[in-house]
Amino acid sequence: MNPAWPDNVTPLPGASSPVAAEPDAAPTAADRAQSSLRQAELRMRLLTTRVCMLSWSTDAELRITSCRSGQIQGLQPSPADLVGHPLAESLAPAGEALEAHRRALEGETVEYEADWLGRSFQARVESLRDEAGAVVGTVGAAIDVTEVKRAQDELLRSTLRDGLTGLPNRTGFLEVLDRAVARPGTGGYAVLLVNLDGFKGVNDAVGYRGGDQVLLEVARRLETILRSGDVLARFAGDEFAILLDDLPDARRDASCVADRVLGVLSDPVDVAGHAARPRASVGIAIGARGARPDAVLHEAETAMFRAKVQGKSRYQVFDGPYDARSMSLLRVEVELRRALEREEFRTHYAPTLAVKGGRVTGFEVLLWRRSGPGQAARR
Repeated sequence: MNPAWPDNVTPLPGASSPVAAEPDAAPTAADRAQSSLRQAELRMRLLTTRVCMLSWSTDAELRITSCRSGQIQGLQPSPADLVGHPLAESLAPAGEALEAHRRALEGETVEYEADWLGRSFQARVESLRDEAGAVVGTVGAAIDVTEVKRAQDELLRSTLRDGLTGLPNRTGFLEVLDRAVARPGTGGYAVLLVNLDGFKGVNDAVGYRGGDQVLLEVARRLETILRSGDVLARFAGDEFAILLDDLPDARRDASCVADRVLGVLSDPVDVAGHAARPRASVGIAIGARGARPDAVLHEAETAMFRAKVQGKSRYQVFDGPYDARSMSLLRVEVELRRALEREEFRTHYAPTLAVKGGRVTGFEVLLWRRSGPGQAARR
């Protein structure tokens, strides 16, 4: 026997050891049960020698007869100390794990998840049978998946959180909005889109790291004016989204919050001695329960566009859709304004030539957006 695995199998009460039995005596039921336990223990030793997993066995009364921890270090109490104790008091105090063992005593093989001593396990337990096929206990094994779950949780957080501010990102905000739209309630809700005006100029003045400091300060200021149940998200590079739920008077309450947004953003942000002013345009959509989340966001975006067209540093409540042509023109106007703010245009001069003789008769100026190949304007 491998000396690294001391024998922790506890004989069943009243059972004599197989070694003490007469050589020619027929094995008793207790002998067969004890033999099955030892064989199960041997199989588990081979499984757990180099694997981060637990293995154990119990008798028919669900007392632990063996328990190993393989490569898992630092468990307290140690698995060896659990031998001889009732399963309900030791390995699994209650719940799904205990029920799984009871089902295993009835002949089932059960898989379940369990948290024990601060670690997470994926476990499997099945019946332990003697040579005659009678169920004499249970035998189980559990793989330590703590680090896997931590990695999964971290990956989930990274997909739902903004890396700079730690706020929910667009995906995380949409998940919360989906639940708010579907949730019945007497109070209303509203979505605010907060778009920073002229943020390209902030980046030009203080650099991209300075711009990140401004975004962090904007996030902090917006958090100070919201209730504990409100949701603030960084929706895009220079855009934030706010979900206000359970509002007694959605239009009035959302407008009050928009006023506070404009107020907290009116003071400059000091970045290495430079005063950056993060002004904003705010669009408000008053949501209806059961509405499509993308429709609510579209309304907030439309209202935000209108606020920008009306002069920025203000808010606008969505009060009805534009027709398709008006909305298209509004989007073009807003995009042109953004492009001018961000200095995304570059000019190209081209001569105008006479058909006869090729003489230069004038010139034209072409405006092209740096971010795309399309011609934005031509004169």
